[in-house]
Amino acid sequence: MNGYKKLLLIPCCLFSTTVFSADYNPQSVAPHPYIGLAYAYVDADIEVDGVGSDNIDNSLLGLIVGYQLHQNFAVEFRGYGNISDYDAFGSSIEVDTAFSLLGRGIIPISENFTVYGLVGAGKVKGKIDSYSETETEIQYGVGMAINKGQPLELQVEWFRMFDDSFGVEGVNFEGDNINVNLVYHL
Repeated sequence: MNGYKKLLLIPCCLFSTTVFSADYNPQSVAPHPYIGLAYAYVDADIEVDGVGSDNIDNSLLGLIVGYQLHQNFAVEFRGYGNISDYDAFGSSIEVDTAFSLLGRGIIPISENFTVYGLVGAGKVKGKIDSYSETETEIQYGVGMAINKGQPLELQVEWFRMFDDSFGVEGVNFEGDNINVNLVYHL
């Protein structure tokens, strides 16, 4: 088991052994930190000049560490590691790692439901066979969070992780994620 996968087991154990408070109200929270597990399904389009294009599916597993400064704003750091790869054009292609620093604008809709927008910067490392390159990207997305009055929250979001050339002349990537996050407010 890779080192980063072992680190991901720590939050899983914390989630499974935590006793939740029944009086948690996500709409009237004081500033507080939060942590979470994230699964990202990456749907990327790759275009290689003179060869063609393909759609690549890749999965990432990650950690979220954030701080909610206000009912309507939070900042967070995300780190992802690859858990799958894809073969196209006779090569193994993958998003290897991704790290993001994001601002989150939060709009409470009801006591148990919020929508939010994300914007920030991130570094994404892509690999084609043994060649890899790291790109810095502007990242953004939208999501919704469901909370049943407990510190544990389920988030579903669309997130644009990268949209750039890949350092090799004529190779372009564009990648969107569908993320499912399980976040615990401390």
